[in-house]
Amino acid sequence: MWREPAPITTAWIYHSQDLWLISLSSDWSTWITIADKNLWATQVYNDGDTLSQANCWKFYQRWNIYWFPYNWAFSSTTDRINAGNYWPWNYYSSSTFIYRSSAPFNWDTSGNGDLWWWTTGTNEAMQWPCDSWFHIPTSTELSNITTIMSSLWLTLNWNTLKTYLLLPLAWQILYNTWWIHHIWTIWVLWASNAYSVTDWYRMSFDSSDIYHGSIYKTNWQNIRPFANTPVQPDDSRTVLYPTS
Repeated sequence: MWREPAPITTAWIYHSQDLWLISLSSDWSTWITIADKNLWATQVYNDGDTLSQANCWKFYQRWNIYWFPYNWAFSSTTDRINAGNYWPWNYYSSSTFIYRSSAPFNWDTSGNGDLWWWTTGTNEAMQWPCDSWFHIPTSTELSNITTIMSSLWLTLNWNTLKTYLLLPLAWQILYNTWWIHHIWTIWVLWASNAYSVTDWYRMSFDSSDIYHGSIYKTNWQNIRPFANTPVQPDDSRTVLYPTS
């Protein structure tokens, strides 16, 4: 007979393949729910999979809403532009990647801070380019992920996060170059909140450590959406941690 799935009350890490969600908690009651793929990826990454656009998806330069493809099929320049006449819902979009080999490292000469959501700062405002009911996480939300995993006695390194959060080691393009940085040894996720007009928070990890800090918004990085409202898992979910 069919049975209604029962809510989970054990603090672990759970995956819903049907809902494309990962929920985790360290205290049985406070949950964080994230997408099980990078923004708009079409395949879940599992440890050991070959990296591709399907499981890494595309990359984003802060405040430029263009989705830069994984295969590098786009142009680049060191020439800055003036984005002073853009604002939320009148977004700047360009397929040209602007990098800076020397200061100033901001691609926008106007210093416009409100190209997406600087003024509003709500989950709803931080949605773009995520799906409905999702947003780009704040640096605090990203930090809370690692706090929960530490509370579950997990060692925080690249093996832990790529295994239990299904995070591919998708690289980045740095603000001052135009080539891949740390291929197969790092991932970097954008946070939604600003450190300054030119710098934005991000979280990254490599083989030895987790980094919470700032980077110039000229960088080219992934986004992992967070659910606006955490979803408490039920016993139909796959347990990602602890492993059986």
